Amino acid sequence: MDLPPSLVNGRLLLASSWSNPDAEPVRWCVETVSWFREMELPGRPWPYRALDAAALARVEARFRKLYGDQGEGLEAFPPPPFPGIPDEIIPLCDYWALIKEGDEQRNCIAGYGQDVVDGFCYVYSIRVAERATLLLRRLDKSTQWLVWDLRAEGNLQASEGTEMFVADWLAINQAKDIHNLKTL
Repeated sequence: MDLPPSLVNGRLLLASSWSNPDAEPVRWCVETVSWFREMELPGRPWPYRALDAAALARVEARFRKLYGDQGEGLEAFPPPPFPGIPDEIIPLCDYWALIKEGDEQRNCIAGYGQDVVDGFCYVYSIRVAERATLLLRRLDKSTQWLVWDLRAEGNLQASEGTEMFVADWLAINQAKDIHNLKTL
């Protein structure tokens, strides 16, 4: 069964890429199907509900054939608001890094891609005492960045040590940012 090109879009590609259909959590599958049905086929059933894992892998192969592995056609992320720290705080600079982080950490961070493109969020991979995902957010482009969410694998709360490490890093970078604005 071939996927009609009219049903393929960037969001569906993002929802399916970097995934192993046999290993991904059921929740991710249900959310993806629900999103697809509401966005692309409101009020209609998902057209691929009878497909097994092998058939879904063929659908994913079709996505890759149409879009390639580099996310062609997806909007580029702006530069990170603050530099990371090598091997400790790593800015996620494109959709593929965001998707990979979500898969590795078993969270929904890939859903924030458009907010990153719009300049209201930025995501970092934290790799200190524990592995965590950091979501920075600002309410508008004139306000400071805030720690909006910091979660360990599986959306568990990050440890107090990780929270303090991130808070110190952000405070130092916010202070540098304010100092640089004053010297302009």
